[in-house]
Amino acid sequence: MRKDAGDRYVCVYNNGSSRDAARWLRTRDEITDVLFPLMLFEGSFDEGNVLADNMWQNVMYRLQTVSRREHYTPMEMQLALAYVQTRFAYYYMTYAMNRRYALMKQQQDESAEWQNLADAKSYYHLRRIDFDNPLLFASSDFPHLLNRIQYAQPAMRALFSTAGQQRMDNYYAVLREMLGSKDNTLIAQLCLYQQMLTESRRWQTDKESKYAMFSNTFTHPYVISRQDSDDRLLGYGLRPLPWCHPSK
Repeated sequence: MRKDAGDRYVCVYNNGSSRDAARWLRTRDEITDVLFPLMLFEGSFDEGNVLADNMWQNVMYRLQTVSRREHYTPMEMQLALAYVQTRFAYYYMTYAMNRRYALMKQQQDESAEWQNLADAKSYYHLRRIDFDNPLLFASSDFPHLLNRIQYAQPAMRALFSTAGQQRMDNYYAVLREMLGSKDNTLIAQLCLYQQMLTESRRWQTDKESKYAMFSNTFTHPYVISRQDSDDRLLGYGLRPLPWCHPSK
């Protein structure tokens, strides 16, 4: 960082990947600033879905305008689209979370709107996002988005409505519905992986069998690699299980 002629701080990129993406890095927030009202919206969930549609159209127009003006490279265009998708989904799910808390505070947890928030089909805007795209990781919003999806009302209902292996099956089924996917996406598996870490802190008995029940559902190479190298699992007395790997 250094100051320019106008006494403003600017990024100075060295040779390497940051320089290759300099135009996008310099202008990315100019594109996504238009989405901010979505996270702060306080209207009903139906109204929020209407607003989300308008926000999506606006941010796509902004992306086209800025990318043409700045002459984004194909790589910058891919990074920009992934960044937009991550921020849109994060703001949308944050709005939904805040709306759920507002209804709880108003003691409207049996209302039609509450049921709408609990319905995986209501989150159809998430189907715009490619949740298998590793470029989503490039956004600092990704960990927050992962949290929002992991604890989304439909997902939590599915996970705790039954026991045993059926919990995993229900959780993945709801996330497939929410995310509009036929398979268990990278982010869906990461959500269940995070849930496994959370629950494993409290396991007192049958640790290995409980661990296997989660681990046997992981098929994405990245999630498997995380599981193999995560020191937190060793701290809970758990080790990666050889039968968890599809290749073995």
